[in-house]
Formats: sequence, C-alpha cells, structure tokens
Amino acid sequence: ALFRQAWQMVMQRHSVLRSAVVWKGLSRPLQALLRQTPCDWQELDWRESTQTAAELHWEQFVADDRKRLFELDRPPLMRWTLIAMPDGLWRLLWTHTHILLDGWSVALIVKDVLQLYDGLLANSLPELPPAMQYRDYIAWLAGRELSEAQRFWRDTLQDAAPGALMPELTGQQGYLDAFEHLAEADCQPLRQLARQLGLTLNTLVQAAWALVLAERSGVDEVLFGVTVSGRSNELDGIETITGLFINTLPLYLALDRDMALADWLKAIQARQFAMQQYEYASLADIKKWSGATLAFDSIVIYENYPVDKALLGAERPLRLSAVKAYEHTHYPLTLLAIPDDGLALQMTYNAALFQADTVQACLRQLAAHLRAMPAQAGHGLLADFFRPAASSVSTADFLQATMALDEDF
Repeated sequence: ALFRQAWQMVMQRHSVLRSAVVWKGLSRPLQALLRQTPCDWQELDWRESTQTAAELHWEQFVADDRKRLFELDRPPLMRWTLIAMPDGLWRLLWTHTHILLDGWSVALIVKDVLQLYDGLLANSLPELPPAMQYRDYIAWLAGRELSEAQRFWRDTLQDAAPGALMPELTGQQGYLDAFEHLAEADCQPLRQLARQLGLTLNTLVQAAWALVLAERSGVDEVLFGVTVSGRSNELDGIETITGLFINTLPLYLALDRDMALADWLKAIQARQFAMQQYEYASLADIKKWSGATLAFDSIVIYENYPVDKALLGAERPLRLSAVKAYEHTHYPLTLLAIPDDGLALQMTYNAALFQADTVQACLRQLAAHLRAMPAQAGHGLLADFFRPAASSVSTADFLQATMALDEDF
C-alpha cells in the first residue's frame, strides 16, 4: 500500500503525469491537466507457482500488456502491475505512453518514488525540492523565434537526399532486437580519442553509423535521424522537469574520402553543436521548411540521461534490480548505444523490412569501425575507412517499399 501511495504522491508532484491529450472539436491537439488522477494499479500473487512457470507467465503477461493501447483522451496514460514472485521478490510492470515521458524523466520519477517510499516507511516524509512543471518548458518554447530555426534547417538540408538501406521485404511482422557489445578495453581508447579531439562518444557512434550507411548504400552522402535530449541550457532548472523533451533531428553528412578522419569527426561535432541551437524545432516543421523529401529509415539514440546510482544501492529499504525497458520507435532501424561497462549496442528493427543477418552484420560493422577509430584518427583518411558497396539504393525503391507497409517517416 505504501509503494502505491508513493506513486500517487509522485503523480500529484508532477502535473504532466495527470495529463491527457484532447483534440476533438479543436483546431490543434492540446495537453490537458487534471487536478487529480487515480493510479491504474493491480497486484497479483504468483508465489504458489514454480519459478519456471512464473517466468513464462511473466513473459506472456508483458507481451499481452504491450498490446493494450492507451486512449490519449482518457487518463491516466500509465498503469502499474505489482507481482509477488515465487523467489520472494516482487516485479513491477510500469507501462506508460511515450507522449508523457522520456528516459530522463523516468529516472527523475523513480528517484522521487524511492525517496517518498523510504519516508513513508519511516513515517517521516522527505522535504523534496520544489518541482518545476512541464508548463514552464512550454512557456519557454512558445517564446522561441522560429524564423532563425527555419533559416538554419533550410540551409543545412538544402542538399540532403533521402537516406536508406535497401529494404528486403521479408514477409515477417513485428519488431525484433539485435545486440553487439564493445568491451571496456575497447572503450578506453575511444574515450581517450574523444578527449584528444574534444569530442563526445555520441559523435563517434554517429560517425561509425554514417560509415555503415555509406558502405551499404554505396553513396558518399548519408541522412539519418539523431535523438537529442531537447533540454536547452537556456531554461534554468530544465534538467529537473518531467515530460517529453526528446526530439529526433535529421543529420546530413557528406563523406569526403580525401578528408582526414580526425577532421571529419570534428566537423560532425561542430554540426551537432549548431543543431543544438535549434533542436526545439519539430521534425514536422523541419521537413516543411527544408522543402525536401526527408525520408530516413534509421535513427541513433545515445542514452546518457543521469541515473543516481546511490538510490539503487543495497542499503535502501527498497532495492531495484534487473531493470528492463520495452519500447520501439516507428522507424525501421533504431540504434541504441548505452555506455555501461563498455558500450552496449542494440538495434531494434522492423522484421518486415530487414533480415536478422543483415542487421547483425550492420552491428558488427559498426563495432569494427569504433574499434578501428583510435588507431586511424592520427593519420588515416576517410578513404581508409569508407568501402562503398557495389550497389546503391534508389529513392523510388526505398519510398515504394516503405509506403507499401504504411510506415510513417
């Protein structure tokens, strides 16, 4: 009961958790806030089952839950299931629509829940700092000058062409995951290279993916999406607000084979910095301003939101372990890079468009480029890295294949 109470208190603390999306009879959708919203909460007891049976039941339960859609105008847009397992542990399935929260916000909410739960157990609630609200961000966003953003994105993307790998039309359905991992020993030289050149690991991952796309598509120019936090330093306290801030921006890169690898990497970082000044622009607006067909089938997400690991320690009354997220975007390929004990690389892909072997080969290429960068950056040219494939992808082939599947890019 106290755990549920902690969640209910967090819903009152962060107004975005009590919101719904309304659009019927309106000229544009609006996010409406409710004064109070009850928890959609259930508790199950599987302690009489064997652990093996409970694990199978859990997998099926999660799969079924993911098929239950939210009606955006009927809050709450979250639900919880707390399950007592045979091994004496508890499992929590927290399901929410992405329209409410991004990963950064999830970390903030979990922190608040754990602190409030500790306080409820001790009958002494903690004095949490005042929480800024999502409406503070919306007010800041409304004050942005869109003309500058329009000019920037139009100029940046004037030469961009649709970026794509060749779809394979497998006849399968659903989204699957593939994995690759860089050991810590491989990441240390990458971090050293990043420090030497004034780069981030995110830039190196994006560069490696650009090389994979160029090699597999057979072109010297690539276009893919990059997901950014959307938390501008211009708004004080934005890092404490819960809500949806992330944005996907188009990254257009040209590969000059005679350019030094180090210079190309620095150019990508400079492009990223320029994009950050206008990352508040929506992808829909960017497409409209550019006047180009900005279709791309892959996005890169570098997961770097802060998690207070002290909150997950063994000294707490409630300890979290084996945390797992289930999600996918509507893009055919979503590359997720997670820096944790090395670098975990996960590709979520549309199984109707790509074979598992193709996706795994792309991940191996990506990892190979990352491992090779530290040794090549001092003297190597892009020509030493760039091995274009013999065939290329036509825009017509890509668009025809994706439109046939009713994909929204």
